Amino acid sequence: MSDEPAVSFVVAEGMRLAVHEWSRPEAAGDRPPLVLIHGTGLCARVWDPVVAALPADRRVLAIDLLGHGLSECPEPIPERFQWRRFGEDVAAVLRALDIIDAVLVGHSMGGHTAVVAAVEAPERVGRLVLLDPTLGVTSAPPGPLPPPASEHPARKRRGTWPSPEAFMANLREKTIFRTWPESVLGAYAHHGLRRTDDGTFVLACPALFEASIYAGNQMNSLEAEVPMVTAPVNVVRARDRHPDDPPGLGPSATDVGTIRRFQDVTDRQLPGAGHFFPLEQPELTAREIALAISGGR
Repeated sequence: MSDEPAVSFVVAEGMRLAVHEWSRPEAAGDRPPLVLIHGTGLCARVWDPVVAALPADRRVLAIDLLGHGLSECPEPIPERFQWRRFGEDVAAVLRALDIIDAVLVGHSMGGHTAVVAAVEAPERVGRLVLLDPTLGVTSAPPGPLPPPASEHPARKRRGTWPSPEAFMANLREKTIFRTWPESVLGAYAHHGLRRTDDGTFVLACPALFEASIYAGNQMNSLEAEVPMVTAPVNVVRARDRHPDDPPGLGPSATDVGTIRRFQDVTDRQLPGAGHFFPLEQPELTAREIALAISGGR
């Protein structure tokens, strides 16, 4: 398998989206392709270490969502981004590439995106594998909305770097990234930046857009859509939140009540895993994906 995927572009709603596909000579034409969908602020290439460990008989693609990686970013950036657009874009990619019976693998917000895509293009989706998806409910009175993008803490993220190596060194100092192996951290550091004309590097997902996604979180319930998914669903969840956990994305971001509303769902929990386990443990993640698509549970 080639380490460097081929990149093509699909236009959805007037915006260019990058699709990465790895050359896999052993891929069988009768095997449903895997389509990998990353989480907020990341990019398709963070899946590199997972792809390397996946079964060689599968076609594998990964999408840079709108505003991430090599894909275009909306302008102007809204104060609260509507997540549904991500899923509509993935459905558009499946149609443009004439992909049938896809296995959509989504982590975090990418899991939410996969659900929308399965509702938008059910004829294109054969299975969902949701890795600690960001799925919640709004039946209870909602709490206060997060700050809008212009006021959200993520807006303050440093956006310009002299090199990917400098970016990577900075990431290593952050608590959230300390558990990521070098292979994943390096993939993010090198593909989560764009080189500018003056030779510096900027975040491929601008801080303001990342803040806009977080700011829109509570406006994106899929309570109505979840029961509409006809494809079988495999959910792999992280550990439950403990009372002494600090705020943030350490424990699971998945509401169990929501995933139980899928028509055909298998729910598996990894008690020792955190929300970022696909990035922290790529080989484990590849095994979980392989188990799901093999019908092992």
